[in-house]
Amino acid sequence: MTGRMPISAERAGHNIGEGVPLFVVTLPDGSTRVYPAERWQLRQTGTPGSL
Repeated sequence: MTGRMPISAERAGHNIGEGVPLFVVTLPDGSTRVYPAERWQLRQTGTPGSL
């Protein structure tokens, strides 16, 4: 998971304002999903410290 600032087209596509970052989640198959950081909360599941 990484975070970054969106380009203008991504802001429009996610209906978010200037200054709102995105979470970028990379799945095991290499594909990515992008989520507005103001609307999502990430949580770790499993044993702390495990991958």
